[in-house]
Amino acid sequence: MNQPSSEKVLTITCIYCGHTWGESIAELEKQDRVIYREGARGDPPASTVEYLVQCPNCGRRMTVTVRIKGA
Repeated sequence: MNQPSSEKVLTITCIYCGHTWGESIAELEKQDRVIYREGARGDPPASTVEYLVQCPNCGRRMTVTVRIKGA
């Protein structure tokens, strides 16, 4: 059985220190600033979403891009 995407955990690797951790997509969707972008190949708008995350190891912030299936 497929879980809704909001219940899934996204595995993130810090681009600065290499630390890997998991973030709940439901928690990421609660952010005030979510950036929706059109895909590079002319995919429809909102085919990707960018979230701001902070590495729990080094504390630096970065954005992660998530592709939305079926968008």
